Amino acid sequence: MKLKLKNGITTGTAATAASKAIVIKLLQGVSLERVSLKLPVGYIVEIPVKVYDDRASCQKWSIEPDDVTKEVEIIARAQLNEKGVINIIGGQGIGIVTKRGLQIPVGEKAINPVPKKMIRENVYEILERFKTSFGIDIYLEVPEGEKIAKKTFNERLGIIGGISIIGTKGIINPMSEDALRQTIKCEIDVKINEKEPIAITPGNIGERALLSIGIKNVVIVNNYFDFALQYLTCLGIKRIIIGGHPGKLAKLAHGIYYTHSKSGIKAVQIIKTSLGCKGEYNTAEEMAKLFCLDKIAYLISERVKRDFPFEKVSIFLFSMDGKKCGEFIDE
Repeated sequence: MKLKLKNGITTGTAATAASKAIVIKLLQGVSLERVSLKLPVGYIVEIPVKVYDDRASCQKWSIEPDDVTKEVEIIARAQLNEKGVINIIGGQGIGIVTKRGLQIPVGEKAINPVPKKMIRENVYEILERFKTSFGIDIYLEVPEGEKIAKKTFNERLGIIGGISIIGTKGIINPMSEDALRQTIKCEIDVKINEKEPIAITPGNIGERALLSIGIKNVVIVNNYFDFALQYLTCLGIKRIIIGGHPGKLAKLAHGIYYTHSKSGIKAVQIIKTSLGCKGEYNTAEEMAKLFCLDKIAYLISERVKRDFPFEKVSIFLFSMDGKKCGEFIDE
C-alpha cells in the first residue's frame, strides 16, 4: 500500500533512500530522481533523491519546527564486495556510541537496528533482481552531522561526534507524549550504568542546580515523573534523587506525578498548607525565597516511597536562581 507523506521522514528513511539510489546507479547505471521504499510499518513510499557519479544523497524533511535534523543531507556511497553480504558503514557526521544502555554497542557508529534492517531489505531486493552473488558495502555520511548534533540530546546519551541514524516507523509523526517518554526511557537506560544513583529533574534549572552540588547522574523528565518513576521501578532501582523547583516538585507530595501547571492542585497551595503559612502568596518562587522548604522535601520523599517501592528517595529543592531552599537526604 502506498502512503502519502504528510509530516516527514526519519534519518533512517533518508539514509535508505540514498543507499538504494546509489546501488541502482552502481548496478544499473541509472540516476533516479525518486526511489520507492518499503518502510518498517509495511507502507511503500517514494522519496526524492539526488544521484551523482560516486554518491547519492537524500534530504530529510519534517513539518516539526523543533526538529533540528530537518533538511539535513545524508549521503551514501557503495561498492561491491565478494562476501555476498550487505555491510553498512558509518562515516563523517554520524556519532559514535560511548556509553552502554543504547541499542548499539559502545564503540560503534550510531546507526540504529531498524534503519540498518530497512537499508538491507530495500537493497537486497535490488541484488536479488540482478541475481548477483556479490554483496554491497554502503558508506553513509552526514556532512553537517557534527554541527547539528550539538543541538540534540546525543551527547547526554553518550553519542559523540555526530547525529544518529534513527527511526522505528520510517515516517515522522507530530511530536507526542509517547516520543517524549521514549526519550526519557532512553536516557535512563544510559544513566543506570553509572555508579552514582540516578537523579531526576523537570528541566534545565534543576539539572544545573544538581550539578552545582556535585550530583552528576541527572535525567530531565519534563512533567513526566509518573512515567520516569514507573520505569525506574520496573528496572528495580531502589535509590533515587529528585531535584528541582518546588513549583513542580511540591505536587509530588500530593501524589500528582504529571506536574504540568494545569494538572492538579497548585504548588503554592500545597506549600502553604504543609507549612501552615498564613497570608497570600503569588508563586512557589516567592515562598522559596521566604521559607525553608525542608518539610516539603521530606513530604515529597515520603509520598514517593508510599506510592513506589523505592528504599531511599533524597530530595533537593532550588529557587529559580539555583539556590537550595529545601532538602531531605534519605540515609
